[in-house]
Amino acid sequence: MNAPDPGSDAVLADGAFPIPLPIPLPATLDYVLVGGLTGLTVLVTAFVIFFLPSYIGSVPVPVSLLLGAGWVFWAVRASHDLVPSMWAAAAPALAWVVASAGLGLTTSFGYGLVIGDWRAQLMVSLGALAAAGACGLCWVRELTHPRRER
Repeated sequence: MNAPDPGSDAVLADGAFPIPLPIPLPATLDYVLVGGLTGLTVLVTAFVIFFLPSYIGSVPVPVSLLLGAGWVFWAVRASHDLVPSMWAAAAPALAWVVASAGLGLTTSFGYGLVIGDWRAQLMVSLGALAAAGACGLCWVRELTHPRRER
């Protein structure tokens, strides 16, 4: 058995050394969480599109747009808190754009999923504005307060 390193406190109770992992687990888990946030962004985009033609009485009320824009903003900021890469942090924003474009071009029984009026334009605009604002704030934070390596 190897002698314990005097500068190391990573010795188990029986005096054996733990087996090191080839990949640091917290960093890998952070990227898995960012992937989960990106997948949830696609689901939120589908939710926003399906509830876009909501009405109260005869007045169109697309309240799902606020949920979608808020989710995209929060998901990008949360991803940037988890991982040091700006590209990985922008993955939820890219997922919003791809999912809204993909679902916007999809037809079901000959009819498009996205209605063709001001609400669809507002959906794309608010989502893109929220994504651009969150990415811009993350970029400014990265420039003003660089992180130390984990």
